Amino acid sequence: MTKLNLVQQYKIEFAKTRKSLGQHFLINRFVIDKIATTATSYTNNIVEIGPGCGVLTMALLQHNAHVVAVEIDPQAMGFLEEHLGATYPHLTLLHGDALEVDFTPVLQSFPANTANTDNSNNSTDHNSNNSNLPCLVSNLPYNISTKIFTRLTSQYGHLFQSAVLMFQKEVAQRLTATPNNKNYSSLSVFTQYYYNVRKVVDVSGSQFWPRANVLSTVLVFDRKPTLPLPPEREDSFFQMVRTCFTQKRKTLRNNLKNTAISGEQLTTILQSLNLSPSIRAEQLTLSDFLYIFEHQDQPKQPKTPVNTT
Repeated sequence: MTKLNLVQQYKIEFAKTRKSLGQHFLINRFVIDKIATTATSYTNNIVEIGPGCGVLTMALLQHNAHVVAVEIDPQAMGFLEEHLGATYPHLTLLHGDALEVDFTPVLQSFPANTANTDNSNNSTDHNSNNSNLPCLVSNLPYNISTKIFTRLTSQYGHLFQSAVLMFQKEVAQRLTATPNNKNYSSLSVFTQYYYNVRKVVDVSGSQFWPRANVLSTVLVFDRKPTLPLPPEREDSFFQMVRTCFTQKRKTLRNNLKNTAISGEQLTTILQSLNLSPSIRAEQLTLSDFLYIFEHQDQPKQPKTPVNTT
């Protein structure tokens, strides 16, 4: 297949196999180029989740990327193998479910190359590095987008240097929300614990083929170089954060009343932060949550005898 007229060519092939491929969508060329250019400005090592018919995959390959594409749909896999597999030696197709695949060997299989020199003149707000850590790219399946995102972040995030992902707009708003915003949630805190996040572009339904009935947003996630807590304590921290948001309209005190944090202890903590005793979780910053977690009641350690000799 010619590399020219990307979307037009794929529309023809897609139309031929639409029935067997099911509900796969093609994205407007402008959006495709925006995602591919952004991702390959970090590195030419790319992991793509859910390539579908491969329009974005081809764009990434045309940016000289090494792409590992993980696809659950066997019909889509066949389509990709037929139209891209034999043409692009830097494409590896992996049939599997992103919620179950062990990504460790995948993420460690890339060649030790650096930021894509073909994109060295791109205007970006990140610093290039000499790591072979890949960039994660995906138009995530909207019904399981947060499950995939949180799994890849918590289990494999240290093996990615960045991610360029498309979400349904409402989910993107939750991911990027700040305190005192109606969309602010435990997912916002989780995301901002690990990443600096910025919006690339909003995508209307008319920019899909066939037309989609939802609005979407492409976000860039830059992994923070250092994290506040050791990995073994993160699960406990996020459990506490989720508890704080159990009932958003209730106060922090009410949501935490049946936890290890006593009312007296919470009062002391909130006073230290100069926060109201009736504050709600949606008013707290990431730093506030971390402070509460670090200063909650801890098991008392036995005192070390003083040596008086």
